[in-house]
Amino acid sequence: MNKNSISHQWVLLPVLFVGLVFSLPVFSQTEVGNESQDQIKPVSLFSFSDELKENSGMVYYNGLLWTLNDSGGEPILYGVDDKGVVQARVLIENATNVDWEDIAQDERYLYVADTGNNAGNRQNLGIYRIQKTHLPSHGDKKASAEFMGYTYEDQTDFNLVSHGHPYDCEALVSMNDSLYLFTKDWQSEKTAQYVLHFNPKKSVARKRGEFEAGGLITGVDISPDGKILALSGYAQMKPFVWIFRDFNPGKPFSGNSSRVDLDMLFMSQTEGITISDDERILISCEQTPVFSAQVFELARKIAKSDE
Repeated sequence: MNKNSISHQWVLLPVLFVGLVFSLPVFSQTEVGNESQDQIKPVSLFSFSDELKENSGMVYYNGLLWTLNDSGGEPILYGVDDKGVVQARVLIENATNVDWEDIAQDERYLYVADTGNNAGNRQNLGIYRIQKTHLPSHGDKKASAEFMGYTYEDQTDFNLVSHGHPYDCEALVSMNDSLYLFTKDWQSEKTAQYVLHFNPKKSVARKRGEFEAGGLITGVDISPDGKILALSGYAQMKPFVWIFRDFNPGKPFSGNSSRVDLDMLFMSQTEGITISDDERILISCEQTPVFSAQVFELARKIAKSDE
């Protein structure tokens, strides 16, 4: 390729390179080593149709991006291709979308987090488990799911102030044969990590640590090799991404962390994050008055000095 043809263009990054960049201290608008936050920007890949204007959470599986709508939506999983076109739908017949917020996966199952809890008074929090064999590559299908209710081990008060408590959750990931919840604290803007095991009866989410997120966490995913964990969120409607590396198994807060602020997406409502099979970091936002519902990929601008 002619060098002039790549100067100042955007190149989509594998997460391994992003991991190296993000392992530096938290970026500012000044340079950090040979990199600066100004070089890391989101590139829009596609917009969702109106059917997914309130998308929340996403994972890659079998060539499709699987996502869902949040509170009050139909209990449907949507398989979307790389142009944003819905190729498959799975109606979960025995489920209710009270406040679905994220989706996670392991080798056998998808997990749907019915964990939204803005008011802090929900006593029907739970997670649905769907066998991956029920997911078609195209077309519509019906399926059933197992449901696990859960409680937080340290919540005793269910008469809390709406949007003023630490028991709201929009982020779920599967690691080391366990499920991990990352909450958002409306007051302190910390996130707490809870762990539980899927039990079709009921489970208790055990607290395993806190992290000063500096905003509200809205999504989480882990890389296919289990070495990088990414959290999405926003503060005063300014999105950010936290990257954790070099952590002990199941303990991302024990590793190196760095944050990338995405001020250029101000007034977008970032809801999901995923690391694809080919190791790319993607974030999604739902529809707002300023942004359409769409998917972005983190990218680095190549300048002449990189040639």
